[in-house]
This record gives sequence, C-alpha cells and structure tokens, in this order.
Amino acid sequence: MLTHGAFKLNAITYRNKWEDAIDLYFIIKRLKIKKEDLIKHTYDTFGKDFFFYEDMYENIISRSLYNKWDKEEKINWCISNPPSDKEICDFLYNYFRDF
Repeated sequence: MLTHGAFKLNAITYRNKWEDAIDLYFIIKRLKIKKEDLIKHTYDTFGKDFFFYEDMYENIISRSLYNKWDKEEKINWCISNPPSDKEICDFLYNYFRDF
C-alpha cells in the first residue's frame, strides 16, 4: 500500500482530483504511514519525475486549506459513514504542513 500511496501523492502533484485526495487520506490514515516514509518512497519510485517537495506541499496545503479540489466526479462511497470533505482536508493539511 505504500506504493499505492506514492502513486496517489505523485498524482496530486500533477492534477487536482478529489478522488486522489480521498484515496491518499485513507491510505495514510488506515495504515498510519509516516510522511517521511511516504515522501521518500514516492521520490524513490518516481525520481526526477516527482515534483519538488515545495510544489507538492503547496498543492496539497493550498487545496486542503481552501477546499479547492476538482470535485467534478461524483464519489460513490462504499462505507456507511464517510468522512466529511472538511475532515479530509483538515487531515491532509495537518499531515503535510509541518514537514
């Protein structure tokens, strides 16, 4: 799942899709992945193709802080009590802000 998280983190640096943010939220939260491990694995996987950390940081922080994700696609939840948009945004903001 760390590799799947790396793919989602890399995708977020290139696009603004809400479904990627949701996937990353669940991967990090459920597996309790340390951000240092996730970023290192993403860099090891994508190398030069992985955006500089500042770009990724700005993308996630600003989108989460202002809830500016592309939500064009409808999310079909398969759980009975999904997290709110605010909960996901707050989690991602707090996870990445102090690195």
